[in-house]
Amino acid sequence: MKTPRILVVSVIAAMVLSAGSCDAEPDATPSPSPSPAASPIVTPEPTPSPEPVFDPHPPLSDLYVTTDGILPLQIGVPLATNTGAAMLFLEVDSCYSAELGITSGDLDRWIADYSLGMHPDGWEMRPFGVDVSGALPLWRIDVFSDTLTTPEGIGIGSLLTDVQAAYPDLVTGVSDALSQIYWIEGANGYVVFEVQDDSEGFQPPGTPPTVILMRVIMAGEDPNWQASNSGNVAGACF
Repeated sequence: MKTPRILVVSVIAAMVLSAGSCDAEPDATPSPSPSPAASPIVTPEPTPSPEPVFDPHPPLSDLYVTTDGILPLQIGVPLATNTGAAMLFLEVDSCYSAELGITSGDLDRWIADYSLGMHPDGWEMRPFGVDVSGALPLWRIDVFSDTLTTPEGIGIGSLLTDVQAAYPDLVTGVSDALSQIYWIEGANGYVVFEVQDDSEGFQPPGTPPTVILMRVIMAGEDPNWQASNSGNVAGACF
């Protein structure tokens, strides 16, 4: 009888089909990987520039002659509040001289606290001198060194033509056989240029009009006066 054999074959076939259907499940679709979050762009803060350090006593090479003074030494300001007071020292009894009979009175002088140097005329002097007394404003600064110039490069030894080219608004003052006076003016004072040439024998032959003296005068004072060949210098004892 063949019926049982057919049944066995049918059962085996069903098992094979069942097993095949279990192994043939479709692959799952892979999920896309999440994109990494973009990092925020951070702009670095600019590094602040250091504040310039104020120097109350700059080297001579850093100084310029202006209508405000030889900064930080201010024209027209008492030393008690002057930003450049450290550029000076008080020499007690500076003018005392028993030989000259100067033994009393105003003997102290404020002196430029810089090394002695050679004046263009050949004598040893501080680079500048000042006229100031007590609590009064500093009213006069005389330039004695040709290394001290204006920001435009004008100083002792400059030709008058260079002064005129540097300052179109140059004012002309007194002019005679002794010297000629010129100045520039600012809110706080004047820079005065005193000029000589060889015409009267005060300068060597062939000398064109040349700056021989330079000074700063505070506003409100008269800038139109001569000092050459007179001994009239800032800080003088007479």
